[in-house]
Amino acid sequence: MMKLAVVVVAYHAQPDAVLENIKTYGDYADPLILWDNTERCDNDWSSLRKVYPEVIVCQYGENIGLASAYNAAAKLASQRGCTHLMTMDQDSAFVNVDEYIKQIPPPNSVYGIIGVSVNRSDYQSLNQHITGHTCQSGSTFSLLMLDAIGGFRDDFFIGMVDAEICLRASGRGYLAMEAGRCTIRHHIGSGRSVSILGLSTHVSDYNALRHYYDTRNRIIMWHEFPDDCGWRFKTKFFANRLKVIAKILLFEDDKRSKVLAILRGLYHGAMNQPVPYKR
Repeated sequence: MMKLAVVVVAYHAQPDAVLENIKTYGDYADPLILWDNTERCDNDWSSLRKVYPEVIVCQYGENIGLASAYNAAAKLASQRGCTHLMTMDQDSAFVNVDEYIKQIPPPNSVYGIIGVSVNRSDYQSLNQHITGHTCQSGSTFSLLMLDAIGGFRDDFFIGMVDAEICLRASGRGYLAMEAGRCTIRHHIGSGRSVSILGLSTHVSDYNALRHYYDTRNRIIMWHEFPDDCGWRFKTKFFANRLKVIAKILLFEDDKRSKVLAILRGLYHGAMNQPVPYKR
């Protein structure tokens, strides 16, 4: 019998907004784990506790990243006899979660990961299918699979955590699939639109830490999974990094730190050195 733990990783979040998102899937969580990565412990989660009295709130005043939070949640879930762990972002809400839950495979299945489409208005017409990669928000992982492959990669911290574990699981014989007839509404809070020469473009406003891990981890994956990262993938990546740097220089604050973070990520990735970010 399946027993599902759900972990929501929060960072500088608005508790009431997070609660509204959790209400779209929280009734299936046993237990519900709220991991607050904010570098302080003053977020008030009392409104969450009123709706979900059994919630486990973890606040340590330290940002340990997504991967380590997921691994800690998987350990808690195993101790409570769970079979699966669902990972959710603070800014994601489920649409038609009942349909999603019905599609979670048994814990000993070769389908070790089940994800969900993101921001699809046509979700009702989507069919369940095998995929090479699922978004970490809205994905459910078999705890047996996580134990077999060694869990999430702690040193990846935040960037490419989902892509890396999907490829590593595939290398161990597990498959990932995307559920049909459901989706998540996912909003990236820091993004904004800007105009230049009459054209509109999107700016992420990611901080330097995020840029470092996104850059470094993508290149480290080239070393780890050479057959899955061909020259077309690499060329597209470098073009994207140049575009990101241009947007930082034109539209964003903290330009020096962000550009240096990308350059350091390029270097440490090329050297296959998973060095932690230092400002």
